[in-house]
This record gives sequence, structure tokens and C-alpha cells, in this order.
Amino acid sequence: MNQHHVLILGNSLSAEAMTEVLRDTEMCVTERVSTIEIALAILASRAVDVLIMIGMPDETSRWYLSALRHYPDLPVLRSDLSTPKIQVMISRCIEARLDPLLAEIEALPRRGSARLDLEQRIRA
Repeated sequence: MNQHHVLILGNSLSAEAMTEVLRDTEMCVTERVSTIEIALAILASRAVDVLIMIGMPDETSRWYLSALRHYPDLPVLRSDLSTPKIQVMISRCIEARLDPLLAEIEALPRRGSARLDLEQRIRA
């Protein structure tokens, strides 16, 4: 089984708990760091499949946007601890031409379509 290398950025009990939960799975090799600087060093030196940011201030979320320049294909999961949801952010580079842009927009799910599809399956 291929394992995913997960880097968790956070200095909260939730980040610590997530690290322990993922370490106990067969599919994840997990490391937790508490600063952006350490996260950057790890991203530069190791193959990381996903970055999970838990309970980090808004400045850290803004840092993520600039980090995409260096790691454009790195999926990021973010939780700000004020909601029971985790936001999944996936970046992908495309050519700066009209045809790829239109194809990318067309491939995006329409707002609310997944929820509608789920509701229809539940009723069936």
C-alpha cells in the first residue's frame, strides 16, 4: 500500500490529535510542525503529499497562497477550529491561454450540484 506523506502545520490540541489519529492509520506518514519556517524547510527537503493547516492564524492562510508558487500541486486542508468542517484547497496550473481556461472552468462542479445529487440519491 502506498502511504501518503502528510505534513500538519499547527500548534493546537486539534493539530496534535490529528497527527496522532493519522499516525495510527496504514495510509499516512505524518509529521507535525508549529511554524511556517519549519514547514517550508520540510517542503523543500521531502516529498509531501498533503499539507494540513489546523488552527493557524489568517496570516498563515495568506502564506499558503504565496507558497503555491513554489508547490503548485500541493493539496492543502485547512481548519480554523471555529467550524466543524475542513476546507480542501487544491491548486493546479494550466496554460495561460483561453482554451485551457475555458476547459478548466467547464470541468468545475456547479455550486450546489453535489448536494442536489446526494439528495436525489437519498430519496431513491
